[in-house]
Amino acid sequence: MSFIVVIIIILGVSVGVLAIFLIRMVVAPKQLATVNTLIQQGRLSSASRIVRGIISKNPSSSPAHYYLGLIYLAEEKPELALMEFRTVNQIGQFEGEVPETDFRKRISALYERFNQVEEALKEHILLTKLEPVVAEHYFNCGRLFDERGKTDIATKYLRKALELDPRMGKAHARLGLILYRSKHPVESRAELEMAIKLDPSHYESFYYLGKLLKE
Repeated sequence: MSFIVVIIIILGVSVGVLAIFLIRMVVAPKQLATVNTLIQQGRLSSASRIVRGIISKNPSSSPAHYYLGLIYLAEEKPELALMEFRTVNQIGQFEGEVPETDFRKRISALYERFNQVEEALKEHILLTKLEPVVAEHYFNCGRLFDERGKTDIATKYLRKALELDPRMGKAHARLGLILYRSKHPVESRAELEMAIKLDPSHYESFYYLGKLLKE
């Protein structure tokens, strides 16, 4: 008899735990949808209260940390936003409420803002995998590799960016500058002239083209 009672108790506890889990699965997404609306309305305090409540019950909720990061960005607190986004990265759950592409664009911008170039570069490389036909991601990789002095790798990424978008003036300009520094004057001139043609406001291209012509 006691054995049956124990079984009933265990089943009751299991059902209770399952019920709580199911409630959380249903309630949390609804709360996060509300948070998204509140952020768009500028009601950041209300949004923050809901998100913090979710995190207190489920610290590993990737969407909650993501939305808290968005709230911090809206409040112009980029340091705190980066902390939350790094937590999202550590949890590593990108589905549903956490759009991975959007997330990686935001965190890469924050890494660059705080001069964490290595981390930013990792994010841009991941973006080339997520959106392999977007030239901007390859340009950003090329730009950061160039800043790190790895011009051979930078050149490959910039040429890929131009393969995808031949009218990307800033990619022509950056590639032209690399070619100028690496003593390829004919190729450099072609790239700089194209950069100026596509974007006449890019004064650096005029400067280096002038130096090429003078030399």
